[in-house]
Amino acid sequence: MKRTASSIRLEIKLMFSVGSYSAAPRFSQIVAERKKRRFLINSIISFLDENDLDGVDIFWMWPSKQDRRSYIQFLRELKKSLAELKIEKRRPEDYIVSIITPRNPSEFGGFNLVEIMETVDFINVLTNDYFPTHKVGPRSPLYGGLEGNVDETLKYLSCKTENSRKLNMGVTFYGASYLNTDLPFGNNSIWIPMSSETKGPYIELRGYSTSDEKAITKWDNISRTPYIWDNRKFVTFENERSVREKMKYAEDHNIGGVFIWGFDEDDDEPTLLNVVSSVDLCRGSSLMTYNCDFKTTTTTTRPTTDFKNINTRLSTTAITFQSITTSKQLSSTNASSEDGSKLLPAASCGKRIIGYITDIENDHREEQLKKLTHVIYLFATVQDDGSIKLDNERTEKRFLDLKDKAHSMRSDPKMMIGIGGPKTSDRFSSIVSDDGKQKILINSITSFIDEYNLDGVEIFWIFSNKEDKTHYSKFVRELRKALNSLKSLKKRIADYLVSIIVPPHIAALEDGYNINEILESVDFLNVLTSDYLIKGSSGTPIGLVGPQSPIYGGTHGNIDETMKYLACKTRQPSKINMAFPFYGSFWKYASLPLKDDSDEVWMEQENAAGPFVVQWRDIVLRNGWDKSATRFHEKSKTSYIWYPETGHFLTFENERSLAEKAKYVKEHQLGGILIWAIDQDDDQSTLLNVVSSADICSQKEKDYINYICDK
Repeated sequence: MKRTASSIRLEIKLMFSVGSYSAAPRFSQIVAERKKRRFLINSIISFLDENDLDGVDIFWMWPSKQDRRSYIQFLRELKKSLAELKIEKRRPEDYIVSIITPRNPSEFGGFNLVEIMETVDFINVLTNDYFPTHKVGPRSPLYGGLEGNVDETLKYLSCKTENSRKLNMGVTFYGASYLNTDLPFGNNSIWIPMSSETKGPYIELRGYSTSDEKAITKWDNISRTPYIWDNRKFVTFENERSVREKMKYAEDHNIGGVFIWGFDEDDDEPTLLNVVSSVDLCRGSSLMTYNCDFKTTTTTTRPTTDFKNINTRLSTTAITFQSITTSKQLSSTNASSEDGSKLLPAASCGKRIIGYITDIENDHREEQLKKLTHVIYLFATVQDDGSIKLDNERTEKRFLDLKDKAHSMRSDPKMMIGIGGPKTSDRFSSIVSDDGKQKILINSITSFIDEYNLDGVEIFWIFSNKEDKTHYSKFVRELRKALNSLKSLKKRIADYLVSIIVPPHIAALEDGYNINEILESVDFLNVLTSDYLIKGSSGTPIGLVGPQSPIYGGTHGNIDETMKYLACKTRQPSKINMAFPFYGSFWKYASLPLKDDSDEVWMEQENAAGPFVVQWRDIVLRNGWDKSATRFHEKSKTSYIWYPETGHFLTFENERSLAEKAKYVKEHQLGGILIWAIDQDDDQSTLLNVVSSADICSQKEKDYINYICDK
């Protein structure tokens, strides 16, 4: 076959496939061990080089969730080794890497699809053999049925990866038969259970193209499937009509190509191959037109590879020892919505629900991540030389687990890393003022984002001072340039995200930040309106007892004053996120600061001990607190518990106070909500449910200023 392919003038790419149904289970152990993984890669490289092949297809059907990390590591190392071989052989074209995937979305637990898409050239999707155990029906239905179909599979993958042009739809040139069965089609179903006397399925390798067979062939319009049912024998297969339907589907939905299993099973004419090769997929849509989560995606794709023989019947053909793949020009598609879960109210208008997840709190859960648009892991610490790192094995494991969960979500939240934090953010000042260290920091951030395939970074610097203002603006400007360069290098469609935190006190904002300069380089500001108990410049307690996050009231700052200042100064409220704390603060031996007849919400701490931090989940678990004793202060929109006998005063957020904060975000056109922190919620996600379900979208213009700004 290699000699035949090499002699053809068309651009046929000859590949070989590694693995099989029976051998694939060995992959798990091999890719998990560095030495075995290296041995496999070296073996692939040697085989490909020795036989002068164009690429390799990894035939690993069902990696498990435990294999996700090692699988993507294997593919990256393989791609890197092939790039080195290309240089060594002075080959003008890249070597090709492809993988296969199963057909049902429930089987994708072992595939980190977003990262895989950045590594491989295309994915061969086994859109055949949908029939479930103990049922009779069509092997590759285009539509219909409760057990999956081609349309559902390709829609899921296209919406999840945002790149339908890297997907190849599987078309089988063989069929399957069942004996002693009733006809499966009818009553809006395409499957029926196998009876005790039903036998099969049996593979049918020959085509069904004789005149007698054509005479008894029937067509199911729901599944777009031909079939024969004769003498209680049911045969499901592809013919010219069904293959033509599949090719039209690929053309209409901008699918990158088809792969045939196997073209040597066609008849002598060859009937089915002629149908496949006669369709010019390049005439199809240049858009991804699936309705991803109730929102139609119509993003134009841009070719990234030029092929010389674009007018030939098969512009580019790749042959493996198991299949033939016809592929369109590879390109990138940027979908603007997700598939598989209901779109968050905030996301429907481009607003943000951002969740912090820390390295010290409770475990995070996938159902929590579904309710976020962005996830920020805290922290990668900053070292004295300007580099960043995850401090220990536990932190790294927690981070990688979060990253894998986020990238596997069908809602696809943006994954970011927060750098700095309370322990190491004091190092920023000396680093950004030193050009050499600043460059190390920027390079370390871009390398970290690239290595872990993240969507962006948050600069968690508490607190920038007057001497730092100019250096800070320059730093974020240079960081943005570096990330834009990385975007071009990686051929990434979306910009990398940059955010910073800023304190809630106006004096600290004026002292340490050139806000408008910074906003030219960052995507949004996370304003720490979660804690007015801390002084803006020193990070020490203010020495008062009162609400930690009041919307209104008091003489020591509140959310309304902070947000008004930022919105009026920047004229960009859509770039400002308000922090919602999922924790509370309490004092012992205190007096009650909140009075219904006073605008003041604070009082001197005097002999009171505190503040002490308590998570929402601990309040729910009644660790010394009785939720039924909760009161609500209308002026500050604050929930609190007061025990006069012991002088315990607890200020915290609950469902009512968060609803008030969400209402404020909507009324004042703010860009979104920052949650500190998701892992402090209870097991029922009580607070997260309030936030994620809140409608914070407004009918006003994006940056409408709903404040009376001072001249």
